[in-house]
Amino acid sequence: MFESMKKIVLVLILFLFAVCKKKEELILGDWRKVKGCSEKGECVSPEKGSHLLILPDGFAKYDNFHLTYKMKEDDINFNLADLAFDLEYRILKVNEKELQLLNKKEDGIEYFEKGEFNELQNEKELEEIKYKKEENQNEQKGISDKELQDLNKGSAKNKTQISKSKKEKKQIQEEEEVVKKEEELILGDWRKVKKCSEKGECVSPEKRNRLQIFPQGLAMYDTFHLTYKIQGDDIYFNLADLAFDLEYKILEVNGKELRLLNKKTDGEEYFEKN
Repeated sequence: MFESMKKIVLVLILFLFAVCKKKEELILGDWRKVKGCSEKGECVSPEKGSHLLILPDGFAKYDNFHLTYKMKEDDINFNLADLAFDLEYRILKVNEKELQLLNKKEDGIEYFEKGEFNELQNEKELEEIKYKKEENQNEQKGISDKELQDLNKGSAKNKTQISKSKKEKKQIQEEEEVVKKEEELILGDWRKVKKCSEKGECVSPEKRNRLQIFPQGLAMYDTFHLTYKIQGDDIYFNLADLAFDLEYKILEVNGKELRLLNKKTDGEEYFEKN
């Protein structure tokens, strides 16, 4: 009798576990790993030939839409809230094999699985993509394929070219550093705001507006929200969200202040340590 009851309870537990697992849906806004993408950072829909291409600037591109992503070693993590918002997809599940999405417009399910460019149906498009990819790589390196081959031969002429190339790279790096210091903040970057108080509050000098940090990953300004993250004692804001939600244009972030320009009133406000 006891053994029989034990078996029934065990079966019931397993059944409930299976049901819960089936009903479990992905929480939007979480960073979730998608292992099914290729090593080159491409996720291809095998049925429709549409592909999700990972770009090096911190965005992924699907047709004309963008979603944020981050890299952790060799794994690709998508912010699925952005994915659902931008692509008008509802996230159903993510596992080791597939990212399954439900299109709100068509109610059709697509699977983004591991794929290479050669899985695209249109061969002409494939060749164009490959050509553009190679062309972009050459432009980034600033050296043609022929020059690369010559450099590998190690001749005196090539050594001079290598030296010249190194000098040019160094000069470019120095120029980039100067530009980096002078440039305005690029929206979408995570930037540190050092002047927030220990309690997680950034207050304008007029004491009128308060930016309150919450532990669930959101900051609240009046009725607007922006994402943030904590690293040690430092607070980083996703300034694209800040500018979008508050209708502010980011002007400057440094060790003293987060300076914003209100698009509506053209009035400047400073969020400094309380």
